[in-house]
Order: sequence, then structure tokens, then C-alpha cells
Amino acid sequence: MTEAMSYTLSLSCQIDNFELIKFMAIMYSKQALKYLRKMPRARAEDIMSAVRKIDEDRSVFQGNLIKMTNSLFHRLRIGDYRVILDIDDGKLVVLVLKIGTRGDVYK
Repeated sequence: MTEAMSYTLSLSCQIDNFELIKFMAIMYSKQALKYLRKMPRARAEDIMSAVRKIDEDRSVFQGNLIKMTNSLFHRLRIGDYRVILDIDDGKLVVLVLKIGTRGDVYK
């Protein structure tokens, strides 16, 4: 996965005059990037925006982000599209593995 694209976001909060900074890395697999390039730009931006919001507040997704049955991965539903994610809270990494429509993403 040498050609994966990654972002690093920093989230900070202040507690008793100490500022804590938390970094989250978002990485896209080569297959996910290829799909994003082929899809309509507005929908691709919606998907990337939703992935960025995962670490900020997961309760925003209200059932659209679930852990998949018998799998280590999570599924994020955005309209007709599904995003398969590997979320590692211990290392603060979100890896976007696959993006596609409902019928194609699970194959």
C-alpha cells in the first residue's frame, strides 16, 4: 500500500491551562482512491468529509457507522454508497479500504 493517500488532522482541547493535542491519520487504499477519482466530484467530497468527521464525533452518524458482523471492519453508509473502514483507536488511524455502491462494495 505504498500509493495510499493520507491526511493528518489535529484535534485539541484545553484542560486546566494544558492543551492536549490528538492526531488522527486518515489513509485511503489505492482501490478507494481510484473509485473516488471516477465518481462525481460532489459525492466524493461528501464521502471524504464524512470520513474526516469520524474521529470528531461518531454519534453524528446515528447508525450509519456500524461494526460489520464477523469482521474487524466498520461500514459507513453515505447515501447509496458504502465505505469499508478499519478504525484503530489505539493508534488513532482510520484506513479507508473500499468505496462503492451497496451491491458492489461487499464483493
